[in-house]
Amino acid sequence: MQAALRRMAEVGIPAVQLDATLSGIRPRELSPRTRKDLAALIQRQGLRLAGLDLFIPRSHYLESDRQDRAITAALAAIELAADLGDELTRKGGGDRGEPPGGPGLICFLR
Repeated sequence: MQAALRRMAEVGIPAVQLDATLSGIRPRELSPRTRKDLAALIQRQGLRLAGLDLFIPRSHYLESDRQDRAITAALAAIELAADLGDELTRKGGGDRGEPPGGPGLICFLR
């Protein structure tokens, strides 16, 4: 991920949108320390976090055997967005002259 973020910064992309369903970014996989490290990695490249994507099929919210897991994943992603937003806001955001701010969460239903 570090190489991808570095390349984004090199070509002038100001912000990154992360997919919270990918291994290594899933909220349940990230300790408080790892969340701080992720925020620091983004900031070191001069980027800001635009938001987190969370793609959970609509059926997972509707099927009783999947509802708990889908809702738990959505709430965990909201907490991750808040944690990363707190870290980046506390540190002043990216260095591209953009205001600090926390990420949003985009939750698509398929």
